Amino acid sequence: MEKNSARVLKFAAGAALLVALFYFAGIHGTLTALVSFDLPLLAPVIALYILTVFMSGINVKILLDASSRLGFWDFMKDYSASWAAGSILPGKVGDFSLAYLLKDRVAPAKSAGIILLDKLITLVILSIAGSACIALFLGAWPAIIAAGSLSALWIAGFLLLFTDAGKKLFLKILPQ
Repeated sequence: MEKNSARVLKFAAGAALLVALFYFAGIHGTLTALVSFDLPLLAPVIALYILTVFMSGINVKILLDASSRLGFWDFMKDYSASWAAGSILPGKVGDFSLAYLLKDRVAPAKSAGIILLDKLITLVILSIAGSACIALFLGAWPAIIAAGSLSALWIAGFLLLFTDAGKKLFLKILPQ
């Protein structure tokens, strides 16, 4: 019963967000923007999106190839399926479904660790790019503050992960 009421609540929240969007943005303005979209621009947008997914798959494959060799097209088929799952599943469940899809060829713990490493690399690169953009658009002091804040968060995260005190804290928090 709780499961069904949670689903109804999520559906109602999603519907309320759509109603709010159409109310504040106006359904006429939204439909006008969709209709006035220049169709020749759709082809390069789709091509760039496909290229982005392909390059993300290559990143994970390079990391996986350090420990186990996988066929390129077999891996890309599994990666594409996990990417599709990530489009509809909440959080990063879809991204980590790649570990399940590769379970016959790579140990799930190893592939999940590699997927997590890929996410961490992406986060570091985006943090650096974000700090550079802040410097470009807002000036040096906001960039220094942003970079310092990000660095403090990274240091705190690494201390939690790699020190005995952090490991004890995780063992205390995580269920047995």
